[in-house]
Amino acid sequence: MTTAQQMIADALDEIQVSEAEASISDFEAQSARRELNRMMLSLPVRTGFTEVENLSETLTVKTNAEDFIKKNLAVRLAASYNRPVPATLSQAASETRQQLMNDYVQLRPLRYPRTLPIGLGTSNNDYYLNDDQFPFGENRTTTDVKADYTVLTTDDLILVDCSTGPITVTLMAVAGANGYGFDIEKTDTSKNMLIIATNGSEKIRGNASVRFNQRGRTVSVVSDGTEWV
Repeated sequence: MTTAQQMIADALDEIQVSEAEASISDFEAQSARRELNRMMLSLPVRTGFTEVENLSETLTVKTNAEDFIKKNLAVRLAASYNRPVPATLSQAASETRQQLMNDYVQLRPLRYPRTLPIGLGTSNNDYYLNDDQFPFGENRTTTDVKADYTVLTTDDLILVDCSTGPITVTLMAVAGANGYGFDIEKTDTSKNMLIIATNGSEKIRGNASVRFNQRGRTVSVVSDGTEWV
């Protein structure tokens, strides 16, 4: 297992700051510890990380989270040492963040509304388990949409009726929605498209938009602060 001190040293090596060049002062080490805590405690997912109070403490995360910590902590510390962030490090930091989200984000299963007719290819016994299995059930907050719409942080389940034409549902800026998640469902039987679009050049799992026209299909999205996953 890796201690906080070892992880900070590894992160500094990524930006070519090492003990071999100059010893890291206690002040610098404690500043890096605080930055480590801020970074991990601000994540919208639970990794098992607990706040580090002593540099000798072992990090309480699984091995698959350590590469994320090393790369992203290095990016955060670079400015303190007047070091540029190499393009390869920036890309690696982004990739490890995405992988962390893939590993830890758990999208809750959805129950179809009781009013949804069967026989449309949407029936699945998994969705009809008891309310204790899926406690969100029918008590979710719904927003009915019949025209182009921009998602709000107060939204939860967005029900979209495209019977009069294609509708675009636009997500807010991903940075401002860090940790928020939404379910967007098409409720009509028309062939008109439901288009889920992002703000500007942002992405949904690497795509500029998601579009479909199947009744009852639901797309779930969660903001990790940099992308919709």
